[in-house]
Amino acid sequence: METTEQKPWKKYPMTRNEAVQEVLKHLPEDIKKELANTPKDQLMMLHHGLGTYIRNGLSLWKYYAENPKTDIGETADGESVILIKDIWEYLQTHGNYKDILKDPITSEKLSD
Repeated sequence: METTEQKPWKKYPMTRNEAVQEVLKHLPEDIKKELANTPKDQLMMLHHGLGTYIRNGLSLWKYYAENPKTDIGETADGESVILIKDIWEYLQTHGNYKDILKDPITSEKLSD
C-alpha cells in the first residue's frame, strides 16, 4: 500500500469512531474507493496490507504491548480487523468520499 504521509497520526488510546476518522484522514482517495468496493466477505484479505498500515499508523502494537487485552480487539491484530470493518461500514454509508474528511458538526475540513 503506497501512501504519502503528511501529518503525524494521533496515537491510541481513542474511541473506535475517532480511530476510524483518524485512519480516513490518512488514506488516499483511491484506497478509500478500493476498500468501499471490496465485498464484505473479503475484508480479511486486507489484514496484511491495510491492517498493517492501520496498526503502524495508530501505534497499535505499542499500545497493546503496554495495555494487553484492554479493548474490544484484545490485540493489535484484532483491533485492526475491527477497524477495517468499521471503516468499510462508514464508506458504505458515505458515498461522497470528498465529504468524508469534514467535521459532521461544523462541516469544516479536518485536514489539508
